[in-house]
Amino acid sequence: SAYKLSNLRHLVIQGIKLIELPNGISSLDKLTHLTIDAQNLLSLPEDLNHLDKLSYIHFRMKNNVDVKLNSNLSQLKEFSWYQAPGFPEFICQYRSLERLQLWRGGIIEIPECICRLHQLRDLTVAEHPLEKIPECLNNLQNITMMDFRSTNIKTIDSKLLELPKLFNILIEGCENFNPKLYTTLKSKYGSRIIK
Repeated sequence: SAYKLSNLRHLVIQGIKLIELPNGISSLDKLTHLTIDAQNLLSLPEDLNHLDKLSYIHFRMKNNVDVKLNSNLSQLKEFSWYQAPGFPEFICQYRSLERLQLWRGGIIEIPECICRLHQLRDLTVAEHPLEKIPECLNNLQNITMMDFRSTNIKTIDSKLLELPKLFNILIEGCENFNPKLYTTLKSKYGSRIIK
């Protein structure tokens, strides 16, 4: 079992047929990078929340798996979930987060709690039925990139395009985006908005 490798820092678990992972992952107390690529997974180890050194977490799971992480992950920098069935609101408690990437799933709305993540530099919520983004995102002064490609958003607040460190906002494939607004924003902000 990989759980016996107590000095392990990086762990990748893959398997299309995996539906559950056994308990015991807490013995990997030096783990900093965790990737779980198991689309059909139904549950995570109950002791996952004992891992307190995780800085990079990457999931690829399509089911509504109950994720319980350690509440003291002060070094968590990156979290991604491919096929997230909904927005993982628990992630809003990790103030050290710099990159949040959520691709291809069922997210309709981004909760306002995301605006507490003042260290966030990279926000991706792409290929979801997302309909709107919270206005408070314009408080994220460290953000450099936002990716809302292939969502259902119709507008964005122009104040987002004035964030001091913003490089660009991607809205390619947003078929419902107001074309007149896009033309106005593009003429004023240039490559900061890309469709």
